Amino acid sequence: MSDDEKKYGPFEYDYISKIKSPSDAGATNEGNLGALGQDVKVLMNYADILWQGSSNNGNLRTNNRTLGDAYFYKTDQDCSIKDGPSGATTKRYIYINNIPKGIGGAKGLLPGMVEDLGAFLPNNYIDDIITAQPECMSVSLEVVDNDENAVIQTHYMALSDIKQINACDFPDNINPAFSSSDPKYHCKQGFKNIYKTKKNITKYVYLVIFILIIIFLIVRYH
Repeated sequence: MSDDEKKYGPFEYDYISKIKSPSDAGATNEGNLGALGQDVKVLMNYADILWQGSSNNGNLRTNNRTLGDAYFYKTDQDCSIKDGPSGATTKRYIYINNIPKGIGGAKGLLPGMVEDLGAFLPNNYIDDIITAQPECMSVSLEVVDNDENAVIQTHYMALSDIKQINACDFPDNINPAFSSSDPKYHCKQGFKNIYKTKKNITKYVYLVIFILIIIFLIVRYH
């Protein structure tokens, strides 16, 4: 494994170091109304991180990027190089992007989990199961390390994997796995969010947070 693969790879991103501890954020164990107000403010900031992805409590070390890393992962499977010499193969890479795209503008950890669940569809992987050596091509994508450094790396990926990536994620805003006549070939910055109930989702999330705050106050000061 190369140094780059170690730096931009699985389990290298430390979410905890990006977020302040309660004490660093200003929370205290004092039993007065002033401290209570500050504790509630800190709690709301943590809620913002979970849902919105940023707040006054965020502690990104180098910039205000959305929390999460992105990297290529080298597999043990060979793939057949598209338009390459006859019989040419190479190791297949997969691309992991843990940076939330956003649900109704929310780019926190919870929306990111929802996006991951939505992307994990069995039909996306049927071709990989029935094809021992899938066709692949070289692609360039952004990777982000633990220090929020972003660079472009190039590796071979299976066409079936490339088709799962939004064209907007490519440096040139073009997904090379599709033909130029396909709607998924070009990036559409103004695409409609499929989550049409985003306002209701936000409303219910804050309602749950409010209920949790009330429970916290009852337990602490009963």
